[in-house]
Amino acid sequence: MGESHLDNKKYQDLLNTARELFFKHGTKRVTIEEICEKADVSKMTFYKFFRNKSELATRVLSDLNDRILKEQDEIMNSSIPFIDKIRGIINHLIKTSEELEDIFLDEMWGANEDFMLFFNALKMGSYQLISDFIRQGQEEGVIRKTLKPDVILYVIEKFQEMLNSDRMKTIAPDPHERLDMMLNLMFYGIIDSATQGGASMKEG
Repeated sequence: MGESHLDNKKYQDLLNTARELFFKHGTKRVTIEEICEKADVSKMTFYKFFRNKSELATRVLSDLNDRILKEQDEIMNSSIPFIDKIRGIINHLIKTSEELEDIFLDEMWGANEDFMLFFNALKMGSYQLISDFIRQGQEEGVIRKTLKPDVILYVIEKFQEMLNSDRMKTIAPDPHERLDMMLNLMFYGIIDSATQGGASMKEG
């Protein structure tokens, strides 16, 4: 629901307000009354657009996914070097994961039986986009063709978890430093590029 309301200001006000409150406090602590009051929209209008708070929360996540896929697509189709596209994609994944508070996702898992299927569908859409991007890199000779895209996706997912871990934040508090460290490790391993004639991610 909602496709015919995309240009409706009150619909967008409800969506934007809900996103702000849900990401900050989770879905359980936020009431429909609070959303309506902050958005300056009546409850009657709320129920014209959404059946309940759960449907609104699902719509918030769906809109976020649409934005993520659009931004990823823009990075992939930009004119920058392929290696910079990879940096941009990983940076984008980190940024969007940090935007979503764990409390929001945890509560959504428990509140809606269909949410697991819905969330996995959104995740697979993003992964398919990145998988196509990896195959493009293999065709261009930037990424080894012997590596399966699924393996690279799995490594990226694990690197993302490591980047946001408390231990990595202690080792390298600066997020840009953490990203550079992990990207260099992912693409160049532990061999010193200076002694092997290679290049680092920071060069250029």
